[in-house]
Amino acid sequence: MKRHLTYSNIVATLALLLALGGGTAYAASVITSKNIKDGTIQTKDLAKKTRSALKGAKGSAGAAGAPGTPGAKGETGPSGAAGPAGAKGDTGAKGDTGVAGAPAVIARKVLTGNTSQTDTAITNSNFKKVKDFGTFTKTSATSVVRLTSGTVVSQSGGASFCSFQLRVDDLASGGGTGFDGFDATTTATTAESATIESLFAGVPTGDHTVSLWVRGAGGAGTCTQNTGTFDRRTIVEEQS
Repeated sequence: MKRHLTYSNIVATLALLLALGGGTAYAASVITSKNIKDGTIQTKDLAKKTRSALKGAKGSAGAAGAPGTPGAKGETGPSGAAGPAGAKGDTGAKGDTGVAGAPAVIARKVLTGNTSQTDTAITNSNFKKVKDFGTFTKTSATSVVRLTSGTVVSQSGGASFCSFQLRVDDLASGGGTGFDGFDATTTATTAESATIESLFAGVPTGDHTVSLWVRGAGGAGTCTQNTGTFDRRTIVEEQS
């Protein structure tokens, strides 16, 4: 069987030759690459300078590999701190004016002079006083007085219609003695419900009397209010 030299054989032989006095020169002249088995000399057996000389130039980078499979989504991190407040925005355009609210009521009184009595007046084209409903006291010089009276009215005879009107101190709204635009008018010959209202501005402070007035048109006739003698009330409100 063919035998090959190994590194250990070589070292052992050199040691023997040195011991016998042959020296290193003999070993160098005797050992060649042919005497060493392929693959038996390791890098660590070479001198450092020799190892450095064996290194070639750095090769170019290889092509990028294919992307790997994306990893699982990580857990949501904690919320960050609140940022600083932003700058104040510009003032917006002025909005439209809202609907005016109802006037405030300063004082209120209910007059009971229109209860349990039917009032009938024979009248023509002039207003005629039917009755006084009662008095009230005005507390503010700048307030407005509002009168409201619910009743039942009718007309008969030669009149074509009857107009009923509330007054303060025998004066209609605006200080006159004729129509004031707040009159309640009826052409019915049978009783029908009616609400008589009026507003008075410029009434001075102090005590004042509320009264009911009526007129017919188209000739003399009979005008009747509170037909059936129901309990009726006249409400006096002083409004700002």
